Amino acid sequence: MELDKDFSLKTYISGFSDKNKFFLTESLDKFYNFSTNSDSQVQLWESFTTRFCRNDLTEKNEQDAITAYKKIYSTRNCDDGPPVIWRYNRDKYRELNIDKYCIENELTSWEDIYKTSISRNQPFWIDMAKKLGINFSKDPMDEIEVSESEEKAKWFPGARFNIAEACFKANPTQIAIIEGTTDSSHLKKITVKQLEEASGRVAKGCFDFGLEPGDYVGFIGPMTSENVSIYLGVIQAGLVLVPVPDSYSANELSKRFEIAKVKAVFSAGDYKRGSKIIDVYSRVVEAKCPPAIIFSIDGSSVNLSRKEDVLFSSFVANEGSSEFFQQSADAFTTIIYSSGTTGTPKAIPWTQVAPIKSAADGFFHQDIQEGDVVCWPTNLGWMMGPWLIFASLMNKGTIALYNGMPTTSEFLDFVNSSNTSMLGVIPSIVKNWIKNDFHKTKRLTSVTRFSSTGECSNPNDYFYLSQMAGFSPIIEYCGGTEIGGGYVTSVLSEPNALSCFNTPSIGTSFYLIGDTNERVASEGNGEVFLDALTFGTSQVLLNKDHHEEYYKGAPKGPNGKCLRRHGDQLVRLSGGFYKGLGRADDSMNLGGIKIGSSQIESILNRHPLIFECAAITVSPKEGGPGKLILVITLNNKKEFDVSRIKNKLRLKRELSSLIRTELNPLFAIAAIEFMDNLPKTASNKIQRKELRAAFKESV
Repeated sequence: MELDKDFSLKTYISGFSDKNKFFLTESLDKFYNFSTNSDSQVQLWESFTTRFCRNDLTEKNEQDAITAYKKIYSTRNCDDGPPVIWRYNRDKYRELNIDKYCIENELTSWEDIYKTSISRNQPFWIDMAKKLGINFSKDPMDEIEVSESEEKAKWFPGARFNIAEACFKANPTQIAIIEGTTDSSHLKKITVKQLEEASGRVAKGCFDFGLEPGDYVGFIGPMTSENVSIYLGVIQAGLVLVPVPDSYSANELSKRFEIAKVKAVFSAGDYKRGSKIIDVYSRVVEAKCPPAIIFSIDGSSVNLSRKEDVLFSSFVANEGSSEFFQQSADAFTTIIYSSGTTGTPKAIPWTQVAPIKSAADGFFHQDIQEGDVVCWPTNLGWMMGPWLIFASLMNKGTIALYNGMPTTSEFLDFVNSSNTSMLGVIPSIVKNWIKNDFHKTKRLTSVTRFSSTGECSNPNDYFYLSQMAGFSPIIEYCGGTEIGGGYVTSVLSEPNALSCFNTPSIGTSFYLIGDTNERVASEGNGEVFLDALTFGTSQVLLNKDHHEEYYKGAPKGPNGKCLRRHGDQLVRLSGGFYKGLGRADDSMNLGGIKIGSSQIESILNRHPLIFECAAITVSPKEGGPGKLILVITLNNKKEFDVSRIKNKLRLKRELSSLIRTELNPLFAIAAIEFMDNLPKTASNKIQRKELRAAFKESV
C-alpha cells in the first residue's frame, strides 16, 4: 500500500513528545523514500526503539510507541511477511548459542543447524546429548533402531544413563534455584551442590520407604525448590513421577493416580495462594490415595489424618545417595496427563529422551546459557514444569520460582529482583498485566527475551509485553506433552514478529495438510502432521492405543513418509513465518491447558435445567486465547426465561461452580448462549464448527 500523497508525516508527529518528535522529524526523508522497502521499515523501527526511553513510563510515551509502530509498517507489503518487532544485532546483543554452535561445527547459519538435525538425526542428537552434560555409562549405537516401525523407532539404542545426573554439571557453587514468596522480599538461593545433595536424600528416602526402580510415585503440589529436588531424586532412584496439577479435584486426582497404579504420593499439606488457602492433603485423603509423604510449603505444621502417611521431614534420609540408577533411553521418567477429545485423560510417558529434547529447545530457541536466570510460572503437572527443570539446569542456567500469583505486580518485582533474563509467559497472564496497566508502571530491567506458550497470543497485548523489557523479542513456542517440547517456534538469529513463529523446532519436520488432503507447500493454512522420526515424541500411552491416537488415518508425507497427527492448525505466511490457528479437533485450550469438549459437557449436562450442552472456544476479534462458550438447550423453557439477565447470571454462576469443583477452577465461562436444538451430523455428532461460526461475536 502506498502512502496517500496528501499524507503529512510532520502533521502526524505533531502530537508526539518532544524527544520522539525530534527522532521522527529527522527520519522524514528515509520514511518517504523507503516506505515500501521492508528492510528500511525495520531499520526505522530499530532506530526508534533504540532512542525510545526504556524508563519513561508516561502514558504519552506509551502511545507514541504504538503509533510509530503502526505508521512505520503501514505500507508493508504482505509478501514481506508480518512487521518485525525485533532483529538480532551482534553489536548490541550477546553472542547466541546458535553462533557458538556454528563456529564449533563449521556451519554458517541456523538453517544449516536445522538441516543437520534432520539429515543426520542420530549423530546430531548423540552429540547434543553429550553437549548437554549427559554421561553415558554405556554409549549408544550410531543408528536409530527402526526394525519394528518408524512409529516405534528407538533412539540411542544400547545406551545407559540417568537424565537427572545431567542437571548437576554446572559449577557446584553456582545458584541452581532462586525462590521468592509473596510475603517476603527475601530470596532463597539453592546452589547446584545443595540441590544435588537434597535430591540424593530423596533418592535414598525412596529406597528406605520400600520403593524400587520402575515404581510409579504420585505428586501434587506447587513448584518449589524442595519439589524440584523431589522430582530429580525420584528420577535419580529410577522411579517414575506422576505429577498432577494442584488445582485438580479429588475425583480427577484419583482417576490419574489409578491409571498409573502409583505406590506412594508426594503431597503438599495446605498453603496460601493469593487470598485463598489451597488444602491439597484433604483431597489426597478424599481420593483415597496410597501412602502419602506430606511436605509443608511455608513451614507450618501438617496434621496427618491417616496412619499410613508420613511427613517429608521424617521420610527424607539424613545421608543421601550419590548413585544414579542407570537406565535405557526409553525408560520412563515421568507420566504427564493430557486430555484429548474424550473425557479420559491420556497418560503420556516421558522417557529419558524427552528431557533432552526440552533442553535442546532451550539451548537453540530460548538461548539459555550458563548463568541465565529462567522464570516460567508453571507446575510439575504440566509439561512446562519438567521442561523448565531440564532446559534450565542442563544448560547450566538458574531456575527462578515464585510462590505466589504470577498475575500480580509483586511477581514482576520478583522477576526484577531475581535478575530473570528469560521470562516465560502464557497469554492469559499477559492479558491480566495489561488489564491492570502494569505495562505503564513496570519495567522488566533484566529480561532480554520472553517466551510464550499454551495459547494463541494477542499481538496488541504482546506489543506492550515486548515494550516492558525495552522492546525485547518474544519467542512463541508451540508443541505438546507428547513431543517433549515444541514443534514450531522461533530463533533469535531470525527476525521476530509479534504472535508469529519463524521456524520449525530443532530436529522437527512437520507438514501442513489442507482440506483436500494436499500438502500446503507455500502460503496457506492446514492441519499439522509431524514426521514420525521426530526426536522426543511419545511412542506409547499407558491407557490408550497410541497408534489409534496419532497415526491411524493420517496421510502420508513425501515419498510415502510416515506422518504423525498432532491436531493443531497453522497458517504459513510470507517471509518464513507461521501463525497458530488453534486446534483442528474438538479439544480446546483453556488457560494453557488442553481439555476435551466432552469432559466439560459430561459435567454440565447433569445440571437439572440443561437438556444438552456444547462447549466451544471462540477467539476474540483482536486475537488471543480462545474463550469458553457454552451453547445450551434447556429441559423446560417455560421454567427458565432466557431473556432475563438475572436468570442467565445465576445459571452461569452455578455452571462455573460445577466446573470449579469437579474439573478445574482455571476454566472460566466467557458466555452462555441458547438454542432450541444443537446442530448435528447424520451420525449425531455436534457440529462445533457451525456453532463457532454462529457465536463468533459472543466474546
